[in-house]
Amino acid sequence: MQAQSLKFGALIPPEGFRWIFLEDDGRWVLKDPPAEWPEQDLAAARFYDEKAPAPLLSGRFYLAASTDECMHAHADQQTEFGPLRDEPDLYLRFASEKPTPGRIREFANTYGLLRYSDTRETAINLQRKSATDLLPHFNFEYQEGDQRPLSLRAEPAIKWLTTFELAAFNLKTWAEFEEAGSFRAMSGYLEDGFNYGMGGSLTFQVKMDPDTGVLRTEIIAASLEQLIEVQWGMSIAAHVHHRQCAECPNWFAVHAGSGRPEKAYCSDACRMRAYRKRKVAKAAKPKRSAKKRA
Repeated sequence: MQAQSLKFGALIPPEGFRWIFLEDDGRWVLKDPPAEWPEQDLAAARFYDEKAPAPLLSGRFYLAASTDECMHAHADQQTEFGPLRDEPDLYLRFASEKPTPGRIREFANTYGLLRYSDTRETAINLQRKSATDLLPHFNFEYQEGDQRPLSLRAEPAIKWLTTFELAAFNLKTWAEFEEAGSFRAMSGYLEDGFNYGMGGSLTFQVKMDPDTGVLRTEIIAASLEQLIEVQWGMSIAAHVHHRQCAECPNWFAVHAGSGRPEKAYCSDACRMRAYRKRKVAKAAKPKRSAKKRA
């Protein structure tokens, strides 16, 4: 049987997604977040912390594009899922990178929204009187005097922070289980923390080339968010081990039967950086005075 690649639909508007902000008085405005999220927002993304505070800003900043923009995106290659992409090991990037506002927008403009296809999650209809600052930027075919609600596809930043947090949490928690050798804890984590929410996460398709008659199969993740979790699940099922680099925050995969199982760094650059640090520290260490000869 041929090896299966896992794909997902990436609907990205030509102008990309932009930040909008919900003001205290209910108005929506074009506004960029600060360069870094407040610590309170990062803490709020830790879903496993029952005492986590409510987000300060990330619940009010949304990545958005008009529904018309998204529907016209890549119209020449549109499918039910949007243009299909194959991005192996994307879960490692989500686990490793710091979810700054700039990085989140970059990811959205590369891979689309986390759950674009789930209208309950992303469809927002705004009254124009509360979104005057968004016109005509979010109206694909703007007409003066149009009073229909402004239809957007949008997601709050807190959902992205939680997705980054969960990707790292899965790797860290599973590595701790592996070290402890607790099969019972592993099984419980998979049933309660992973499998419970994965229903409907994948679609199986059979495609045929109309010119050659060649058949191929595709497995498609229901959303970008679920692609991240499925990739992690497939990796542990393949007995891939994960480690966090000893020099930087990056997580990397150690595949069974390949590479060095004792590998501690994600790249040669990190390995050399750590070597230079050790060398400098050794040089700075005071030398012991030689013993006087008797």
